[in-house]
Amino acid sequence: MAEESGRERRKHARIRLSRDVEVTELSTGRKMTGRMTSVSTGGVSITLDVYLPLGKKVAVSFKIREGADYKDLVAKVLTVKDLTDGFAAGLEFIDVPPEVSASLESVVNDVFAMRELKLFAGLTHEEALALRSICKELKFKEHEAIFMEGAESDSFYAVAKGKVSITKRSNIDGNKEEVLELIREHEFFGEMALFKGKSTATAKAHMDCVLFRLTVDDFNKLYDQNHKLATKLLVEFIKALSRRIKSMNQELVDMLYPNGITDGTLGLPKNET
Repeated sequence: MAEESGRERRKHARIRLSRDVEVTELSTGRKMTGRMTSVSTGGVSITLDVYLPLGKKVAVSFKIREGADYKDLVAKVLTVKDLTDGFAAGLEFIDVPPEVSASLESVVNDVFAMRELKLFAGLTHEEALALRSICKELKFKEHEAIFMEGAESDSFYAVAKGKVSITKRSNIDGNKEEVLELIREHEFFGEMALFKGKSTATAKAHMDCVLFRLTVDDFNKLYDQNHKLATKLLVEFIKALSRRIKSMNQELVDMLYPNGITDGTLGLPKNET
């Protein structure tokens, strides 16, 4: 039920994107160009230089990304606001074909799917959509290997659905694996692949799962095309690594000194005479 209600909220949610929009008055055929400020499956908000009366029917055309190019969607003007340098209009789509609604919903879902991931929660809608366009969605069955310890690795993964087990061969018995960590929904793993080439552990689907994968090549392309976003991601990766190292250090201290560190000592038992 929670997943269904979340999906329903997304269906009507607006995402803030800036795109050129071509607007045509259906009654006169007059064409004008505006700028998108937000969009949803139900309509689009735009700014433009020309006043549009309430109730006016128009056709709008815009492109959000590759494969999401919309032509002559019929809409009516619901709201108009006077701006210093023009007007802001809220348009409601009328009789949109099901395939168009599904395409718009896919765009909205992609933005929210990225921002639900803990590492990317601070991304803008524009940044989330740009990142989603280069991340590949992968599905794994329960117990299926994602990558193996010691193998060449060039990818970072984020868990959209399901759980992933991170294991390592035992130093005592190389035929056995020790579970190091369970990666849960909206968490990530494999980020070290962005800094070095071999996997230090094995990752397997703990249950059926859906992952987003970002390869080193993808990240390098992003760095060339959108330096600001790539730098922002790199900072988040470094912060996450720092938190993990700090947590590992604390676990090591707790393991070595179970009695704690007090009064300048390491909680070691005193020698008895």
